[in-house]
Amino acid sequence: MDAGQGRPVRAHAFVMKKSDFYFDLPERLIAQHPLEQRDASRLMVLDRKDGSVAHRHFHDMIEYVKPGDCVVFNNSRVIPARLMGHAVGHVTPIEVLLLTDPVDEMWVESVPEFDGTRFQSISKGEVDLDDDSDDDGEREQQRQTFADLLSWLGEALSDEVKEVRLSHRLSTSPACIVGDDNDMSPTLEKMYRAMGQQLPPVKRILEINPGHPLVEGLRKSYAEHGAREDLAETAQLLHGMALLAEGGELRE
Repeated sequence: MDAGQGRPVRAHAFVMKKSDFYFDLPERLIAQHPLEQRDASRLMVLDRKDGSVAHRHFHDMIEYVKPGDCVVFNNSRVIPARLMGHAVGHVTPIEVLLLTDPVDEMWVESVPEFDGTRFQSISKGEVDLDDDSDDDGEREQQRQTFADLLSWLGEALSDEVKEVRLSHRLSTSPACIVGDDNDMSPTLEKMYRAMGQQLPPVKRILEINPGHPLVEGLRKSYAEHGAREDLAETAQLLHGMALLAEGGELRE
């Protein structure tokens, strides 16, 4: 009821659609580099009284600010998140999109591809940066050569990881921690725990680089001496290095 009048008030539902924000923005009008004189950037001014639009510059902003006004700044910015390159020793091009904001985790889940290209997390699933099918024989030989070491590492690190396998995504690092395709990432896990969500422990996968001297030395030492105590410490060190490299935390 309208206060003091006794008349019914009609409620109007406000519906916002994505199409309300569609507009034509020619690529030639999208700034690629900031102006050397930053306050010379263009400023669009909307008069709320008559709806008119004026095109000014940021150094004119002082004309519109009155005592007591609140000025809100948007500090978002474009970061160099798109990288183009190739795997070491190969010519196959690789496009990398760096996602550093925690909310990106949820965004990728809802947008699995762009323009026909599927997003592939570098920290999930079995990623192969080498598409050379001629290496199949060499990889099979590596699997046989490292089979005993992989089996022992899986047992020695069973409290920390659910699997130890050879990696095809590493070139210079000895090891890395990854998850299965449907596993929750550590970032998302931390977000849920920060919100008070109770989650079961998530074991991940340790991938080792068969071409790294540390891993090759570990294999030879295990083949010659078996599961010695100092070798178990080396295995823990290998896992700890991989965990710290991805921003994780070591157990006490």
